[in-house]
Amino acid sequence: MFKRFRVLLLFFTLLLLPLGLFLRINHSTAALMNQDEIPMSIKTQSMRLISEMSTDQQRCLITLQAPAESLPLTLILDNAGPVQVWVNDQRIYQSFSQDSYQRIQFVELPESTGTITVSLAPSELQKNDAVSTVQPYSPPGMLLAGEQAARSASHIAFGITMFYAGFYILLLLSSLTLFQKKKEESYLLLLAAASCVSLLRVLVLSAFPLFPLSYNFCSVIMPAIFLLTTLCQLLIIMMLLKPAIPSGLQRWLTPRKIALITGILMILQYLIPQGIEMLIRILAVIPILVLFLRSDQRKLPGTFPLLCGYALWESILVFYYLIYQRGAMQAGELMIIYMLPQFGFLFFMMMAALVINRKFAAKFVESESLNRELEQLNANLDHLVEERTQQLQREQAQKQQMIMQVLHDVRSPIFVLKGCMQQMEAKDDAQRRNLTTMRQRLEMLEGLSDDLFLSVKLENHELAFVFDEVCLNELLTHLAEAHQISAQQKQIQMNLIVPAQPIWVWADDLRLQRVFDNLLRNAIAHTPEQGTIGLECIINQDQAEIRVCDTGEGIRQEELLHLFDAFYTGNRSQGSGLGLAIAREIVEAHRGTIEVESTGREGTVFLVRLKMLNASL
Repeated sequence: MFKRFRVLLLFFTLLLLPLGLFLRINHSTAALMNQDEIPMSIKTQSMRLISEMSTDQQRCLITLQAPAESLPLTLILDNAGPVQVWVNDQRIYQSFSQDSYQRIQFVELPESTGTITVSLAPSELQKNDAVSTVQPYSPPGMLLAGEQAARSASHIAFGITMFYAGFYILLLLSSLTLFQKKKEESYLLLLAAASCVSLLRVLVLSAFPLFPLSYNFCSVIMPAIFLLTTLCQLLIIMMLLKPAIPSGLQRWLTPRKIALITGILMILQYLIPQGIEMLIRILAVIPILVLFLRSDQRKLPGTFPLLCGYALWESILVFYYLIYQRGAMQAGELMIIYMLPQFGFLFFMMMAALVINRKFAAKFVESESLNRELEQLNANLDHLVEERTQQLQREQAQKQQMIMQVLHDVRSPIFVLKGCMQQMEAKDDAQRRNLTTMRQRLEMLEGLSDDLFLSVKLENHELAFVFDEVCLNELLTHLAEAHQISAQQKQIQMNLIVPAQPIWVWADDLRLQRVFDNLLRNAIAHTPEQGTIGLECIINQDQAEIRVCDTGEGIRQEELLHLFDAFYTGNRSQGSGLGLAIAREIVEAHRGTIEVESTGREGTVFLVRLKMLNASL
C-alpha cells in the first residue's frame, strides 16, 4: 500500500512542480498591456503582448506608445494560421490558407512613433470590420521584439528545431539498427515509429517552411500526427512495462489489433475533430497509473524513468491547454521560441531510450556473465576431460598389460598339453576320438589366444613386420592346398585362379598368410555342403586384386558397416570377432585396402588390393 501511495505522490509531484515552474516562467516574462509604453529593453528582449478582444469577438487588438528609440519593431506570431495584421487601420501583412505553413510568423511593423494600434483578424476578412461567424476569433501567441531580439529569437527557434530533428533522426536510426539485430524486441519498432512521427511533427511545425505544405493540408494531417504521437507514447509505456499488464489485456497488444484501434481512432479524429486527443489522454491516465502501480522498480527498472517522462509530458500538455485551449494567459517565449510542447515528448523519448539502453545493458551484462561462466565451465570441462583421458589411458594400459599376462599364462599350458598329447599313444578308437576332440578344442583355444595377442599388439602399434619380396602366386597356391582337406570334408569345390606371370609384392609373408588364411576359413565355415569357393588373383594396372568368393548365405547390409570392427560377430559367426579386424589392420599396414560385397541373400566376396612390386621397378 505504501508503495502505491509513493508512486502516486511521485507522479503528482512531477506533474505539478514543472507545471508551476512553467507558469512562473511564462508569467514572469516581460509583458505589454494596452496603453503601455514600449521600453528600451525591447531591443534585446522580446516581450509578450496581452491583447484585448473587440466587441464583436472577431479580432484582437492592443494600443501601445512607441518612442523613436524602440524602433524598428517586429511582431512574432505563434500558430496564427492564415491571418491579417493591421497597424493604425492599415493592413501591413496577410497570409492565406494556400500559402506555405509557418508556425512562427515574423511581421515587421512600420516605423511610426507615438500611438500605434495593432490588431489581428482572420485572413478571410476583407476589411477591418466585424463579420458574423459562429466561433469567436482565438488570438494567437504574440511577442513584440526589437531588431536584435527578433534576430536572436529566429536563430534560437531554428537551432532548437534542428536539435529536435537531429535527436529524432538519431533515435530512429538506432532503433531500426537494434531491431534488425533483435527482431523479437517489438518495442524497438514502436520506438522507431514514434521517432518518425515526431520528426515529421517537428519539421511540419518548424519555425521555417522546411516543407512546402499549405495551411489547408496541415490542418488535415496535423490532427493525425498529434493522435499518432499520443498513441505511440502510450504503447511504448505498455510495451516496456508489459510484464505488469494483466495476461487478459496482453492479448490486445498484438500488431494487428493495435493497428485496428489506431485506424478507428483516426476516423473518430476527423469525424469529431474537437477533443478526441484530449479525451484519449484523459482516458489513458487511469490505466497508465495503474500500470505504474502494478510494476515493481526492482523487477522492472524502467518504471521510474518512464514515470518521470510521462509526468513531465502531461504537465506540459496541461500548460499548453491552459494557454491555447482555454485562453487563461498569453503565450511567452517558453511556448513560442523554445517550443515547450516539443520538449515534453522529446524528454519522454529520452526516458524511453534510457530504459531501452538499460535493458540492453542488462542483457549485455547477463551475456558477459554467462560467457564468463561458460568459459569457466569449458575450462573445468577441459580439465575433467584431460583427467579422464589420462585415467582411461592408465586403465587401458593396465588392461592391455593384464590381457598380455593372461595370454601368456594361457598359451604356456596349451603348448604343454599339445606336446603331451602328441606323445600319447592311442590304444583304441574311443581313446583316439577323445584325443582328437581334445586337440581340436586346444587348437581353437590357441587360435583365440593368438587373435587376442595379435589384436593388442596391433592396437598398441607394437607388432613388428618383416617386409620382403613375396610372390602372391606361391602364397595363394600354398594356402589353397592347405585348406583343400577342410573343403573336401564338406564337399565344397575350391577353385584357384592365378595368372601365369609371377606377382611380387613387398610384404610380410607370415602376416599376409594370416589375412588370406582367415578369409578362407570364414568362407569354408559359412559355405554349405556342395558349395563353391573361389580364390582368384588378377592384375589391375599397378595393383594386385585378390578375391575370395563363396556361395554361402551372404551378409545383411546393416552388418556390412560393422564387419571389420573389433569383437563384432553379427548373427553369422560364433568366433571372437577379431579375425576380420586383424585382417584389415594387416592389409592397411601393407598400404592396401580390403572390401566386402554381399547381397544379403547368397554369396560374399572379399576383395584385397595390394601394390605390386613389379610396377615400382
